[in-house]
Amino acid sequence: MRKVVLAVGILLVGCSSNEELINIQRQLNEIDKDIASIEEKVVTKQDFVAFTKGIEDEVEEISRVQANLREDVKELVARLEVLKSEIDDTNARLAQLSQETALLLKQMKKSLESVPGSGEGVPLGGGEELVDPKSIYENAYNDYLQGNYDLAIATFQSYLKNYPDTELSDNALYWIGESYYRKGEYLSAIKVFNDVAIKYPNSDKLASSYLKSGFAYLKIGNKAKAKEYLEKVVLKFPNTDEANLAKERLKGLEK
Repeated sequence: MRKVVLAVGILLVGCSSNEELINIQRQLNEIDKDIASIEEKVVTKQDFVAFTKGIEDEVEEISRVQANLREDVKELVARLEVLKSEIDDTNARLAQLSQETALLLKQMKKSLESVPGSGEGVPLGGGEELVDPKSIYENAYNDYLQGNYDLAIATFQSYLKNYPDTELSDNALYWIGESYYRKGEYLSAIKVFNDVAIKYPNSDKLASSYLKSGFAYLKIGNKAKAKEYLEKVVLKFPNTDEANLAKERLKGLEK
C-alpha cells in the first residue's frame, strides 16, 4: 500500500510545483500514519482476542478443578460417614463383647465352684479302670478354656454318657453348645442349646442357652428367629445379665 502511494507521489513530482509537492508529501505522510494506525489496531485486536481466549481457557480450567474438588469433598464426606458408622458399630460390638465376656467368666466361675469335690467313678469304654467324674468334667472344661473345642465336645459328651443326671449334666451340655458356637458351627450350637431347654428345663443355663441361640440365629442371618429367642430371654429372665445383653442386641435389630 505504501509503495503504491509513494509511486503516485513520484509521478506527481514531474508535473507539480514545489509547494504542491510539499502538500502532496504531507498528505502522503498522513496516509502513512493512518495506515500504520490501522495496522497497529489490527495487531492489537488480534492480541486482545488471543488474550481473551487465554482468560476463557483459564476460567474453564479453574471451573473444572473446582468441580473435581467438589466431587472429591463429597466422596470424602461420604467415606467419613461410612467410617463413623463402622466405628459406632465396632464400639457397640466391643461393648457387647465385654458384657458377654463378663457373663462367660461368671458362668465359668459358677461352674468351677459347683464341680463336685468327689464322686464315685465308673468304668469307661468297658474297661475296669474307674474314672473320677470330677476329672472328666474339669478336663473338658479346661479344653474349652484353652480353645480345644473338638476335644472339649468329645469329653463333655463322655461325661454326659456316663453321668446324664448330675447337677453338672446341664452345664456339660451347655458347654458343648458353646464349643460349637466358638467353632462357628451355629446350627449344631442351636440344636444343643435347644436340647438344654428340653432335657433340663430347670437348668440355670436356660437363659444363656436361649441367648446364645438368638446370637447363633443372627450369625446365620435368621433375624426373625433371633428376635424370637432374644425376646424370650427378656420375657422369661428379666433383670438378668442375659436379659440386658438380649435387650442390647434387640436394639440393634430395630435400626
